[in-house]
Amino acid sequence: MNLNNDLCIVHIGIDDFDAQNYGCTTHAATYLLHSLNNMYKIKLIDYPNLVRLNPSIPWKTRGNGAVSLRIAIECGKIYNIVEYSEKILIEYLDKIAKFSRSLTDHDTEPGVVFILNSIPLILKSIYIKALTDVLLPSIVIEKLLRHRNIILGNVFRSRGVVGASAAIGWFLTEDDYTYEMLTYRSKELYEKERCIDRESVKKFDEQMKNSTFNNIDSESGRILIESHGTDPILYGVRGEFPESVKMALNTIRVCEPITAWTIFRSNQGTDSHAIHRNIEDLRMYTTAKLHIVIASKPEAISGGAVIVKAYDSSGSIDLAFFKPSTLTDIALNLYIGDELIVQGHVKPWGKNMVFHVEKMQILNTITRYICRAPKCPICKKRMEKIGWGKGYRCRECNVKIINPELECKPIFRNVEHRLYLPPPRTQKHLIKPLSRYGKEKTWRSPSKYIELYDVSRIIEPLWFL
Repeated sequence: MNLNNDLCIVHIGIDDFDAQNYGCTTHAATYLLHSLNNMYKIKLIDYPNLVRLNPSIPWKTRGNGAVSLRIAIECGKIYNIVEYSEKILIEYLDKIAKFSRSLTDHDTEPGVVFILNSIPLILKSIYIKALTDVLLPSIVIEKLLRHRNIILGNVFRSRGVVGASAAIGWFLTEDDYTYEMLTYRSKELYEKERCIDRESVKKFDEQMKNSTFNNIDSESGRILIESHGTDPILYGVRGEFPESVKMALNTIRVCEPITAWTIFRSNQGTDSHAIHRNIEDLRMYTTAKLHIVIASKPEAISGGAVIVKAYDSSGSIDLAFFKPSTLTDIALNLYIGDELIVQGHVKPWGKNMVFHVEKMQILNTITRYICRAPKCPICKKRMEKIGWGKGYRCRECNVKIINPELECKPIFRNVEHRLYLPPPRTQKHLIKPLSRYGKEKTWRSPSKYIELYDVSRIIEPLWFL
């Protein structure tokens, strides 16, 4: 990283600043980013990072996303920024507490982590673990305290420390990445329905379909960029490049003010959580990609879900396909011996655990046949089976045949050897959509600073928060 040696780098990770009825960690990060710039005139070494973590964790926030900010500042002010950042984030929570009763009900457990200059390699391990497994805050805090250049906030040391640390650690990976531009609405409108022109979204999708994704659900026509609930996000557009998502500001029409926008670099839409595992390595809430063989006939259960047993060389597990994924129709056509790669995560099912399938690739299918009894060699009528291993006989001629050649025809199976995904409307943040295959990128640390003006703007400060 060939940057100005007169400046020092601070990595700030924050998580769990989204209350049940209000607030959002990206919103808090935008507020913090501009507050820091007003005070210190900072520079950026990367776009703000929006890092999605394990979607299986039961205590996750809505999108299980944490944020890290990577800023350059005069070295003499590097410690001042820690105290000032906490002050700003306390101010943020104080302001949203006026809107959200849930803040007093312990629904948020914020965490903030500061790393000065180089990031210890342990942060990369924390990211991978938080992305694919369960990681306890106490373990993370113990690891962080071993490093002199890592500072934990005095106020925010709750469960969010895990996500905050993981968000910083993502910087050390060379993984695929995408971008998302989030626009924010006026605080006066949080309780009201969002006002986004559908036709302008369709126009944007048509213009930018090669470099953005999941703007519209092709099956239902549902607009997917719109946020829901009473959080401060108006809409979010995901794509391959900052310039692509930023084009939304010129094309998508809204009939309410956009108070601010920020472009985040993200692991969304990358399948980064789908690490290869054997069945014997699965634990509750882990994510995985499994190479398996079907071991039982599919069973449709109440509610439309489908359960089927699968195995690999290390063990077996029940696969669960749920109706919203639309993968149930394919699952019902699976048969013993079919070979698949399935992607998903482990969840409890009564006293046992099942593997929730979110994506699958059918590699090989066995050929099934339907067979008819042979014809009598004398009268040409169909013979009947006598019993297991006893062969066939003709009632008319009393002819018996022990090992006849049956008349068999292959059964049409409504499955293809290809990749199957749920429709965009049901895809979680981390799932890589079909449109992104072949567009993967490798992250390299930037060689120059990024101007805040190109990354984020607060247009109406009085109405932003």
